[in-house]
Amino acid sequence: MKDIQKILETIKSCSQKAATKLIAVDGFGGSGKSTLTEKLVELYSSIKVVGLDKFPCLPTEHSYHSVGAQTRINLERFQNEVLIPLSEGKEARFQNTFWWPTDQAPERFTVQPGEIVLIEGCYSFHKDIRHFYDLSIWVDCAPDEAMERAVARDGESGRSLWEEAHAPNERQYVAAQQPQKYVDLIVFNVADKSFFIKAEHIT
Repeated sequence: MKDIQKILETIKSCSQKAATKLIAVDGFGGSGKSTLTEKLVELYSSIKVVGLDKFPCLPTEHSYHSVGAQTRINLERFQNEVLIPLSEGKEARFQNTFWWPTDQAPERFTVQPGEIVLIEGCYSFHKDIRHFYDLSIWVDCAPDEAMERAVARDGESGRSLWEEAHAPNERQYVAAQQPQKYVDLIVFNVADKSFFIKAEHIT
């Protein structure tokens, strides 16, 4: 818990560009990003969390992978509906485009400006949107271990989705953009779901 508290204090004390402090929490699927954000919210309940997995491309925007999964995030929609409004002191409004039943309307969300907003998800520190953030965190975990954790979490029935679709795309993103080299904090998630700060790049 000591390092979680230190991470929170680092978030609270970092300088910010606007009324809303925007924090990226990036890492492979299964690395522990959601667990980290949950622990931070437990310590500081006014934190708001937006999951990037609510913004997958629609089938009309990008074809599904052959295993039946959408592997591409619509960063343009995410930027327009979340990052730009919040950075301008406006309310963010968006809907969940992730796997809703066809006979139901997608769930809608609003996020008020102000306080701290954690953007959680792989690709959240993509080079096209990095400039919006006041602080960035990479949750470090070996790709193979992260994938196995993701499968353990989602069930063996979803293994093909991870092995054939999500994991290869995530590895390609990390290999091409190396986000862990540019983040402010690298946080390591150990097996018992505790976290410690592995590196700090804050200047």
